[in-house]
This record gives sequence, structure tokens and C-alpha cells, in this order.
Amino acid sequence: MTNVIKNNIPNTVTCLNLFSGCIACVMAFEAKYELALLFIVLSSIFDFFDGLLARALNAHSIIGKDLDSLADDVSFGVAPSLIVFSLFKEMYYPATMEFIAPYLPYAAFLISVFSALRLAKFNNDTRQTSSFVGLPVPANALFWGSLVAGAHDLLVSETCHPVYLFILVCLFSWLLVSEIPMFSLKFKNLSWKDNKISFIFLIICILIVLAVNSVMRDTTGEGLRFYLIPDIERAGQKGWGNVIFAAMTHAFFTLSVGMGSMSIFGSYLEKDHKITGEALNVVILDTLIAIIAGIIIIPSCFAYGIQPDAGPSLLFITLPNVFRHMPGGRVWETLFFIFMTFAALSTVIAVFENIIAITMEIWNIERKRAVKTNMVMLMLLSMPAVLGYNLLSGIQPMGAGTTIMDLEDFLVSYNILPLGGLVFVLFCTKKNGWGFENFRKEVNTGVGFALPGWIRGYMSYVLPLIIILVYLKGYYDMFSSREPAVFLFWMLVAVAFLLLVISFSLRAGKRAGQKKQA
Repeated sequence: MTNVIKNNIPNTVTCLNLFSGCIACVMAFEAKYELALLFIVLSSIFDFFDGLLARALNAHSIIGKDLDSLADDVSFGVAPSLIVFSLFKEMYYPATMEFIAPYLPYAAFLISVFSALRLAKFNNDTRQTSSFVGLPVPANALFWGSLVAGAHDLLVSETCHPVYLFILVCLFSWLLVSEIPMFSLKFKNLSWKDNKISFIFLIICILIVLAVNSVMRDTTGEGLRFYLIPDIERAGQKGWGNVIFAAMTHAFFTLSVGMGSMSIFGSYLEKDHKITGEALNVVILDTLIAIIAGIIIIPSCFAYGIQPDAGPSLLFITLPNVFRHMPGGRVWETLFFIFMTFAALSTVIAVFENIIAITMEIWNIERKRAVKTNMVMLMLLSMPAVLGYNLLSGIQPMGAGTTIMDLEDFLVSYNILPLGGLVFVLFCTKKNGWGFENFRKEVNTGVGFALPGWIRGYMSYVLPLIIILVYLKGYYDMFSSREPAVFLFWMLVAVAFLLLVISFSLRAGKRAGQKKQA
């Protein structure tokens, strides 16, 4: 009985794909294009998971393969055809084309025909096990659904000739059965390691859609000027030291350099790629996504009268407003927050992995036990920060109006991040630590962009000096407005912490070197 249920789970999901596709067809007949797109997206989600579940449960069957093709042709062949069919009926026809107006809409069903041919080829083409040859039918359906839902007013205006749409139908019909290699979004599992390119592609696509929608507003110019053009006068008022410190703190926090997250994940990398190239990929992708996110949020702030410096609330106030005013907004909003959830979880995993790895090594216990132990400890240790906004609000460790969370932020942002980064730099560059040559040899193992030798001086002297200045500047900005005695006390504390960390890192490195020689 158990095997029967297990073997039919993928087929059940495939039937949900078919069911959603049928609803999409009805919505298309009624010219409810956004709802049609929504159900096509749901069909694509079910289509994604039926294959994944079949592989995970080892529940492959000939019936499942035929059922999947049938469901795909309805959801991704017939549904987009009906969308285009309804659109053809709404379009403006010049007087010279009125005679063909009753017949031209039926050309939309070329999409269904060629989608069926595409699926038949796919089922019998051994070349398409890990990639596609020709345009995949789900991608074609999503294109037509998004096009009609998003640009409906333009498509039914006098400026859009029906012949243009007919040519587009013919072009995409040909692409379905063409021999052009296409990018594949096939997932054998949900692991980041096996599907990182696909995940990155999907995330960037969603961000680009949001960015395009964001800049197509009346207030876009003002928002982009605020975001992209530096305000030299304001930076001078704030103090260039403060600006640089804020940027450096953000870099430390974003990449979690001082917390050790990058180091722990770097230790899991295989030896086939140089670490320098991987680091550059991280920097480029992080910067690209940050720029796109700014283009999405900042112009929208100006459009809806929200302060750009409102903080985390921008995610939950500005973006829902963006989605609300864009075609198919519910679909894109759902997808965005799903990926946002995955991003948040990956961030939490990055923070926890370092703690879990240390626990496993120090206590010599297995991962499951380490995870359970740290879960309990972290829940208990998080309670003061949670209660600091209510039951423990009377505790103001950093002065009037502060909370326990402010103290924890001070410990992390002003101490652990810069001092942790300093420890890594000293250990990698000093002879009584790892040593620069040993560090460079390890980093340059594999293929890819190599770490140049001339960077040694920068890493050994310039970078530690920058980190120290950023660290001391943070303390200065935090306590310079206090009484002189309080300010002097905390600056002495900062210097003491700095000397302690430097001494510890050099002594630990020396002991590690002696142990290695022995």
C-alpha cells in the first residue's frame, strides 16, 4: 500500500498541473489574462515538482511520462494559445484587414501544435537529459502570459498591428522545434551546489522584472538621481570618515568576513577552482544584486512618498506597493517573497554553520547532535534581544533609549566584524601564522584567476591599517558625544581589545606553526 501511494505522488502533482492548466484556459477565454498567467505559473510549479518528486521517490513510470506530456500541452500549449486567441479578437484591425479579422485569431493555435511537436521531440531526444534543444514549452507559455498581461493596453492599441503579433507567433512556434541549444532550469534536487546557476538566474530575472517596472514611473528620474549621483555636499556634512566607515561596516556585515562565514564555506570548497576567482564572483554578484535592489526600491520610495532611509520596513512597505501597481503583481510578489525566504534561510545557515562546525570539532559530536544543541542554546540566548523591546525594555545598556539589541549590534558591528577580519588578515600574512606564501599557494590551487604576488604589501600592511582605523573610528563616533571621562574610558577599552586580538592572533599563529613543524 505504501509503495502504491509513493508511486502515485508524482502523478498526483502532474494532475494538479493539468487542473491548473484547464483553469488557465478558462481564464484566457474570458480575457482574464492576469489570472490566466497566475494559473500557468502554478502549472509550472507543479511541473517542476512532479519530476523532482519522481526522482526523489524513484517513482518513474511510462504512464507518468505520457501524463506529464499531456498536462504540459494543455497548460503550456493550449492555455497560451487561448490567451493569444483572445488577444487577437481584441486587437485593432485597420480597414484593409477587416476581412481577415474573423480568421486570424485561429493562427494562435500554432502555439499548441508546435508545443505538442516540441514535447514529442523531447520525449524521444536523448540529447535533452541535462539541457534543452529548442525553446521549452513552459518558458514559451510564461512568455506569452507575461506579455499579454503586462502589455495588454499597448497590444490592443492602434499602434500595434495584428501582423506583428502573427509574426511573433510564427517565430516562437519555430523556436519550439528549432535545433538551438537552450538554457536548462532542470533541477535534480534543491541543493545550492548542483543548481546554483539556475537559482542565480531565476533570482536575477525576478529582480530585473521588478527593476524595469520600478523605473517606468513618473518619479523615476528623481529617485535614480538620489540613488546614483553622489551628494558631495551631504557627504562633507556627515564627514567623509563617517561615510567610509559606514561603507566598510556594510562590507564586513554583508560578506560576514569577520564572523567567519566566508571562511567556513571556503573550507568546504573543492580544489578544482582558485579561491580568488570564486571571491570575485561573490563580489560581482553581491554588487550587481545590490545595485538592482536599489533601482527597485529607491525610485519606488519617491513614487509612494516613503523615506529611502526607512530601513528594513522598505522590504515590507515599498515592494508590496510596487507589486500592487504592476501587471501580474500577485504572481511576481509571491515569487519574490519565496526567493526572499530562501535568501533569509541561506543567511541564517551561513551564520549558524560556523557555530555548528566549531561545536562538532570541540566536542567531537555528530552534526545532528550539534544542530539540536545549538538550536536550544541559540533560542535561549536570543530571548534577551526579543524581550528587550517589551519586558526588558527598562534595560538600556548603551544609554537612554537603547535596547539589548543595540548592545548586541555594537558587539557584532563595532567589534567582532572588524577585529575578526583583522585576525584573518594577520594569520594569512604573517610568518608566525599561516604565512603569505602558504596562503597564496592554497588560494591558487585549481583553475581560474590567481592571486597576484604584488598584493602581499597591501594585505600585510595597508589592509590591517585600514581595518584598525575603521575599528577605532567606530568607537570614536559612538562615544565622542559622551562626557570626556566616558569617552576616554571606551577608547582605552577599544585599544585594549585591539592589542589583545593582535597578541592572540600572533601567538595562536606561532603555536600552530610550531605544531606543524613538530
